Parts: sequence; C-alpha cells; structure tokens
Amino acid sequence: MTGQNVQNRVPLRAAKRYAALSGAFDPKEALRRAARLDADIAIVASLLASACDTDPHNYDDRWLMRLPERRFELRALQEKNLLEKMIRWRRRFGTDQETDDLHAALRDQPPLCRAGIEQAIDDGPRELLERMVVALDWAGDLAPSADLLPVLRSAIAMRDQRQRFAEADARPFVGRQPEREQIQRWLERPISVPPVRCMYIQGGPSVGKSSLLAKAVAEFHAGRQPIILRFDFDWAGLDIQDKVGFTMEAARQLAQQSGRAATGLTEARLDAARRTDTDIKSAPSNRDNIPVDLARRMAEVLISIDRPLLVVLDTMEILRAKGETHPRRLFEWLDEMVRAGIRPLRVIAAGRGQALDGCPDRIAEAPLPVDRLDDDAAGMLLDRLNVPRHLRQDLLRLANGNPLKLKLASEIVTGGEAEWARGRRRGKEVSATYLYRSMLSRIDDPDLRRLLNPGLVLGRFSAELITDVLAPLSKLRGITKARAQALANELEGLHWLLEKDPAAPEFLKSRPEMRSLLVPLLYSAAPKACARINRAAAEWFAKHDASWARAEALFHRLQLLRLPSSEVPIIDWETAVRIDPVMRDELPPRARDLLLNIGGERSGLWRAGENTSITAKVSSIVGELKNILQRGDWLEGLDLVGKVTQAEALDPASETADGLRVFFWRSGHWSKAMTLLKGRDQTAVDRLLSPEATLPTLEMRAEFQPRRFGTDLKSYHPALNLRKLAGAAADNVALHGAMAFLTDQIDGMSPLASRGDFNAAGTAVALCTGHDERGHLRSALAAAHSRFRGDPLLEQARSHMTDPAMIAALTPYATVARNLLSASSDMLLTRYTVGVLDRLALHVNLPSGASAIVSDPLSTLTGLGFFAEWAGAACFLHRNPDLRLIARAAERWRRTMAGDWSYGPAPNGSSSPMRPDRTLRQRIDDLMASSHPAKASLAALGIWSQDGGQRLHATLRWRLCRTLKNADALWPEGPHAVAAHLISRQVPAAFVPPLTVLTFHR
Repeated sequence: MTGQNVQNRVPLRAAKRYAALSGAFDPKEALRRAARLDADIAIVASLLASACDTDPHNYDDRWLMRLPERRFELRALQEKNLLEKMIRWRRRFGTDQETDDLHAALRDQPPLCRAGIEQAIDDGPRELLERMVVALDWAGDLAPSADLLPVLRSAIAMRDQRQRFAEADARPFVGRQPEREQIQRWLERPISVPPVRCMYIQGGPSVGKSSLLAKAVAEFHAGRQPIILRFDFDWAGLDIQDKVGFTMEAARQLAQQSGRAATGLTEARLDAARRTDTDIKSAPSNRDNIPVDLARRMAEVLISIDRPLLVVLDTMEILRAKGETHPRRLFEWLDEMVRAGIRPLRVIAAGRGQALDGCPDRIAEAPLPVDRLDDDAAGMLLDRLNVPRHLRQDLLRLANGNPLKLKLASEIVTGGEAEWARGRRRGKEVSATYLYRSMLSRIDDPDLRRLLNPGLVLGRFSAELITDVLAPLSKLRGITKARAQALANELEGLHWLLEKDPAAPEFLKSRPEMRSLLVPLLYSAAPKACARINRAAAEWFAKHDASWARAEALFHRLQLLRLPSSEVPIIDWETAVRIDPVMRDELPPRARDLLLNIGGERSGLWRAGENTSITAKVSSIVGELKNILQRGDWLEGLDLVGKVTQAEALDPASETADGLRVFFWRSGHWSKAMTLLKGRDQTAVDRLLSPEATLPTLEMRAEFQPRRFGTDLKSYHPALNLRKLAGAAADNVALHGAMAFLTDQIDGMSPLASRGDFNAAGTAVALCTGHDERGHLRSALAAAHSRFRGDPLLEQARSHMTDPAMIAALTPYATVARNLLSASSDMLLTRYTVGVLDRLALHVNLPSGASAIVSDPLSTLTGLGFFAEWAGAACFLHRNPDLRLIARAAERWRRTMAGDWSYGPAPNGSSSPMRPDRTLRQRIDDLMASSHPAKASLAALGIWSQDGGQRLHATLRWRLCRTLKNADALWPEGPHAVAAHLISRQVPAAFVPPLTVLTFHR
C-alpha cells in the first residue's frame, strides 16, 4: 500500500463501516465520517465507490454497499467484538427503515427477531416479508435468525404462486373441456419408475396451448398444493447439456416452495456448483451428469413435505430447435432424477408442431392437439366478446373454430356492422386476410388504412417512422409531423392489431399472433412490394444507434433473402442474437439457418421431416459441425453425422470429410477419425486444410504417425499460430499430448503451453534429467493439487499419492474419453467405470460405495491417477476400437511422466528410460512386500473385473498365453525384467504389476 493510501486507511475504514451498517446511503454522509479523520476525501471516495454499487436501482443519488463487501466488514467487526459498539455509533447519525431493519436483524430485535419473523411468515403482509429478506440477506450468518431466510423466500414464492393460480382461476376460460379432462386423467397417474413420459399439448401459434397448460396446472393445484417445477425453454441459460445447471434450477424452484423443509438445500446447490467448477480442458467435464448429492437431498425434501410433484415443460419447440437430440436428453434427465429418488412425478408439456417427434415413446398415448374450438366453446368465446346472439351462427361459419378469426370477426360486427356477417361468404370459412381487410375497411381515416399494409410488414409504428418511411411507401403526400403524430395516436386504438413495444416505448408493434397469420400471406401476394418496404426499413433503422434498432435493420435485410438475387448481408454476432425466436421464425429458411449457425444452434437442415436437397445439406455440414464442436454437444453431433453418412458416400479428400474427421477426433471416436485420415492420405490431393482441421490433423499425426508430423507441420498453413490454436481447442491433447512432446523436440519451435502453465513435455524432461530450473515439476504438482478441489474421495486420497500418480491426474486424454462416453448410447463402459471405482476405492482405503458420492466416476478415477489403467483394462476387456487408441496414447503419456520416456529418443542429459516406470515399480514392490503376494495380486486384478481376480487371471492366461509363457522364463532376472517384457508386449498397465508378481508367487 502506498504512503498516501496508508494515510487514508483509517478514514476509509470509518466510511466503509458506515456503509456496511446502512441501507442505501448518501455518500456525502459516509465521507463526512472520514473527513473528520484528516483524510484525502477524493481518494477515500474513490476507494469507497469501488466497494459499492453507485447507481443502484430505485435509489436516487445514493450508494449501496455490495453484498460481499458488506459481509466482510460486518464479520470483521464481529471478530473484533466491535459490532454492537459500531451499531450504536452508526445510529448517532440518523437512520432510515432499511438501516433499522439491518440493525434489528443483527441484534435479534423486533420485527427481525425470530418470533417476529415466524409470525410474519404465517400472516404478515408481503411488503414486510420483502423487508425481512433484504435485511437478513445483508446481515448474512451474523443474524441470529439467518436460518429463516430461505423460509421467508419460500413464503413469498408460495404466496405469489397462490395469487397467480387465483388470478388464472378467476379468468374465464372458454371451452377445451374434453382436453382438460384428458389432462386431469393423465395427472392422476404419477410416474415412479423410468421411462418418464408426458402429456404433450400440441398446436400452432396463438391457438391457446399455454392458456390450456396454465388452466390444467391451476386445476390440478386446487386443493393439492403440489410442488411445481416449471421449465420454459425460452428462458436464457436453460441448457439440457448442462445437467448440473438444470438440476440446480430444479432445486432452486423446490426450495422456494418447500419452506422450512428446504433447510440445507441451498448449501447442497452451492456444493454442486463447487464440485463442477473445474476447467473442462484440464479434467473431464462432469456437467452432463446430475449432481448425485443434490438430487438425493431434493428427494429427502420431497419425502418430508409429502406433496405431489408436477413438472411443467413449455415452448418445447425451442428446445428442439437447439438440437434434434435435446428433447430426448431432457427425458433422460428426468429418468435420472426418478432413479435418484425424486418420485413420483407428473409431467405435462406444450409446444408447437412435432417438437417431440425425436422421442415419440415419451408421449403418453398420443399428442393432445389444440387447434379449433368446438361450437360450444366458440359460442362461449363469442358471449365473452359481446357478440349479439343472433349473429353467432354466422360468425361460427365464417371462422370455423379459429380463435383469432373469431376475435377479428367479433371486432367487425360489434363495431356497428351487424349485417356484414350475413352478407359475406355465407357457409364458407374465410381467410384471415379477408377478415383483416374487412377490419381495415371499417377504419374511417383513409390515410390510416393505406399505412397499415406496409406497416404490417414493418411490424412497428411511430410518428417519425410514418413520416420518413410509411408515408412515402404509401404514396401519401403532405404528411406533416403533426399529422403523423395524429395518425400514431389513432393507431393506439387498434388494440386488436397493435401493442406498446416494451423495448422502445415510443413505438407500437403488431401483435405476434396477427403477424403469424397475415405476414406470410402478404409476402405471397406481393413479394416485390414487400421487398421495397424491407429495403426502406433496413435503411431507416440502420441510422439509429440503439441495439434493438440495429437488430431491426438486420431483420429487414434478412427478409430480402426471399428474393433469389439477394446477397447475404454482413452479420455480427451481437446484433444477430438480439433477433428473438419469434422474429426469426418469420424469416425465410435461408436467413433462419444463418442466424441459427451464428448463434451456435442447429439449423433447419438435417432435421426430421426436412426436405432440402442432399447437395444443399452436405454443403452445410462443416458449419453445422463447427457449432456443435464449440458447444461440445457430442450426442447432437452423432445424430447429424449419422444422417450425413447415410445420405451419400463421402470423398475422403473433401471439406465435408475434414469436418467429420475433426468431429470424430474431438468426440473420442478416434478409430473413425483415423480411417478418414488414411482415406485422405490415399487420395492425391494438394488442397491445404482449413485452420479448424489443421490442428486435429497434426494431433493425429503426432499420436499415430509421428514420422509424418514434422513434414506436415511445415506444410500446413505455416503462418498459423499453433499455440493460439491449441489454447482455443476444446481439450488439451495438443497442449499436453504427443504433439506437445514432438513440437518441443523440433529446433526453433517454442512450447505450445504458455509460460507458467503446466507443461507436460517440460515436466517430463525435468523428471528424466533431474533438472528443473524452470519449475516445471512444481507447476505440475500445483496443477494436480487444484485438480482435487471439490471431490471428497480425491481430497482423502491426496496425502497418500506419489508425485507420478499426482501428475497422472493431469492426463490430457481423459476429456476425450469423457466425450466418447457422453456420446455413446452403450451403457456398458459407464457401468464398468462405476464398478471399477467402487472396487478401487476399497483397494486404496477409501469409503465403500465410492461412486455413490461423486458426480462423475471417470473424473474421480482420473484424479486418483488411474485413467490410463482404466482405459487399457476397459478396451482389453470390452474391445472398444476408439478407446483402444485413446488408451494407447494415454499409457504412452503416463509412462513418460513416470520416467519411461516413450516419445522417440530420450532427451539429452537423461539416463536410459526407466522400464518399468516409477509408478509400476512401486506397485510391484508393494505387492511383493505384502504378507500374501499372490492373494494381494489377485485382489489387485479383481479391481478391473466384476468377475473377480481369479477369473480374470484365468482369462489373461488364456489370451496372453505366449506372452506370459515368455515372462515365466524371465523370472531369474527379477520382477522388473518380467514387467518390462509385459510392457513391451502392450499388456495394459493395470495388469502388469499383479501379473508380474503372480509369475513369482503362484
């Protein structure tokens, strides 16, 4: 701290204490406390501002201390026994309600004492509950009643829920009685075992799906008080790929509705977040596994409150838009939750069209269609709309049960045109366009009528837009600003067509349900006129700086892609993502696909029921796969790749084959990637690879064709920054795998790992030569220690692990294997991994049932330093061709990091490679030193097979007959010679120590 800051330390402390013991405060008052202590007020003000929100919502010219800073200051006062004294000091300068509430919470005084809070929970006004939540949140665990904070939040949430249901119940709901009865019958049959199925409400836009869903939930809620977990997939951040986040959201909603029973659920949520807060590139990601402890705590809460559980899924079409496999994975998540004890449950879903056609077995019976109203329900709607009864039959015939058409027709006849319905197209259903034009014909102002058709294409209205765009397009002359404002005021009365725009209050915008019906008809009837409107609108909105205006300009430029001659506009990501799904759905298919690709989502190509030509589809595959790789959505990628490979035979030298090869490599399907690479090598092609394909190809060369690596390194895009590419990759295979070792050996090449980071090649050299001037070994061990954070088994095992075992936890290949398991529908390897962890835990003195207390068994096995052993044993026993290649690479890396250099010639200054390596030597020596070496060796073998060590040993003797026979002949040379022979014959490292010892002790 500088001398000037030391001088201001005491005054700053006084100002911070004032702020910490206040609600929203006048900064001048806080600084007056510092001014009396001979401070540089400008410096103190700057330092105080850094600890505060200086522009908090709903507070004029006041500051509010940030929560972490407040709790730090209050805790410091408590530890020094100064809290009560400083509260008295703060109260000398005047208080307000927020400050009084904070002090009351800290002192356990009314109304923030325990008795006062408990009484308010039962019958207090909502305003008081909100005050109590704020005060207890600010006070943190220093408040004697801090444990009641989640109860208060739950009380508020439950009151809000009851009010919403009361309002929904009070609103008249027209018809749909058969559908409502069908839904209630379904909800009477809760699900207790997988597979979870749902009642699916299906229909087009604006036909009442969400209203029916809300009504059904309200009817089920009456008298039952269920726990309702609602997932609306137009919420930002709701991603089924992240099962941890999904489960945490479910736990949040459960806690809000469970009151006192939810005690501990918040801590379980935080613990789940901590355990998964790891670097995806340094350890296998476990965010696609549910957090087991959190799910079990949720199950305990549900049992304790004994209330029904209802899961509500809305806007399912948005979930499906993110990927063909996502709806199925949602139901697989529900299956996992049921297995964890969260049962029984009921599931009801709603969406447009065939949102669940990828998993039809998850729909109960058949989708429940919501389209037209029957005559009785339509009649009830007309009664609500005050349509004269003698006109009812005419309107029913006109609208044919379409709710929107009924509303439009009712607007016409209730506006004084009673004879209109009788004289128009009797006996025929009329189009929405016809009704719309009829509505326009009833508008008295001719100028307003002429504005509305081009205005509907624009979607927005304002006085300025009328003057600059709509009037010229409508060939209206002499429209002054005053006249434009008068027209805008008239437009506000067209409530059936327009509503206020919340993003830009000076604008009106057309209602989405009207646009969904009418805009496609306008484009079909007058495409050239619509193009002129879109060009003018794009130019006008582009002149405005607001982000929503830039998005509107892009929207209109994209609408021009309806014309074959139109060029694709320049699209930046920030503007593209502001075009919401409703706007996006209105665009032509080519524009929709562009936005979906930019946003990292699946486009409309390669989807079920899509009929684009194969040529157009195949040309899109590279961009599609790039987005999938960025998201790490391996299941979605396999779905897409499967459709591509079924569609046509691929040229192995094509860009499409390059994209598939990159996907296979990153997703762990290495055998398929190598097949495609060999196919490319056999084709005479001189086309340079794209930057995206260059790095994975170099990684493949380094792992399995090291002699070609140096040649390719010089020929593939020599200007590319390999370090940057490797650092941006989705895993660490380039940074720390064979490519890093080979690059490190080439003169003039710098290490791929950044300075100060864990450098696998540098660490291995330091271990082999005994020289660590650059601190590679210290860096590796520090990285390994951070790898143990949040996993109880790893924390317990860390103190007993050797340095090579610690470093083995940093293997770059675990993430690739994790991707392979995530993308595999075969549960064999997953079940095998769970069993290995449980058996290994007992072998290394960890708690039994280890897999039950971790989120991801493979991640824990990796942390224990056994990834290469697991991979080798798994592919040996289960014959997985992809895992066999990953295991070979992982074992070469593990041996090298433990002293057995396996990447070409050993570095200068090192002794000959240590074979077997340090880790295997230690395990052999431990088995040899045990009281019963043969028995201990069979137990060690038993870790890797559910059939037990004895049976596995017999299998190995049969499958490795010649190798083991030759090993028997080496026993006079000692156990290490036997182990070296087994390693040279590629016996998995997991089996080498016990087989070596059993050679001597049979």
